[in-house]
Amino acid sequence: MHRPSPIPSRLAWLVVAVASAALSLAGGGGCVRGVSHSSVSSDGGEAAGARLDAATTDERVAALAGEFRAMGPGVSPDEAALVADVAVRYSERLAESYGMVRPVELHNVLVNLRLRRGGLCYQMAECMLAELQELPLRTLELHRAIAWRGDLWNEHNTVVVAAAGAPFESGVVLDAWRNGGRLRWAPVRMDHYPWQFKPAPPPRLGSILAARPDADEPYEAVPAADGTGSGGGDAVAEADAAESPQHEAGEAVPAAATVEAPETAPPAADDETPPDGVDAGPSLFSSDTSRDPQDPQPPSPAR
Repeated sequence: MHRPSPIPSRLAWLVVAVASAALSLAGGGGCVRGVSHSSVSSDGGEAAGARLDAATTDERVAALAGEFRAMGPGVSPDEAALVADVAVRYSERLAESYGMVRPVELHNVLVNLRLRRGGLCYQMAECMLAELQELPLRTLELHRAIAWRGDLWNEHNTVVVAAAGAPFESGVVLDAWRNGGRLRWAPVRMDHYPWQFKPAPPPRLGSILAARPDADEPYEAVPAADGTGSGGGDAVAEADAAESPQHEAGEAVPAAATVEAPETAPPAADDETPPDGVDAGPSLFSSDTSRDPQDPQPPSPAR
């Protein structure tokens, strides 16, 4: 289980304490509205959810799989078990990779002071979505979700899993951020958050958001639009929303398709050059030169 990471120095603690107090007095620091941190069970509500939050990992996986199966007879028990297992365990691996501390509001302050490289709510949601998209799902669909959209202090982002073809509102929320890597879940209709369907980000932003901290490439954190909140993912995406096609409201996020590698021509000889007036440009498959090769890799949990 992930343990809160130590802070670099006493000075950092002092800065964090002052910043955290200032944000609290100002009204928040991202997703700080007085909402319960407990999971919510469709059978027993918040009280049952709180008990599950304190249960063992295997018990939590079994309970979440039961939530998925309860969404309808068409949900495959195998898919329900698979998604539940990945969601519960990957949340903790994400927290470890980001070096998350609790409470998560304090972690957000660390991120915005550049004492942590990421772990804001929209980053956790996009990483979770990318992980679940790798699963071969047929009876379950994945959606992005957002609450209090545009609220400077309270905007929150998660993933919703619903039965294939079922309404977004019938799904179950998966929140990896709220409890610092201890996955929180709740049926959309029973949760305290006013969840709404969230369209996909523009492609060029999505490629950054989906770069997970345990991937081979260094994670490029997209800062919150206001520099303080745990949200910001939606606000950043809005700047380019008009330029790129979006999923329609309620449309599931497609699972990653298997793409065959394109055929490539044999490498050119050393003395070959492009014809006059033709700029060969960078290769489509070349590495991103904007990344700093000296940027240290975050810890890579076992996959």
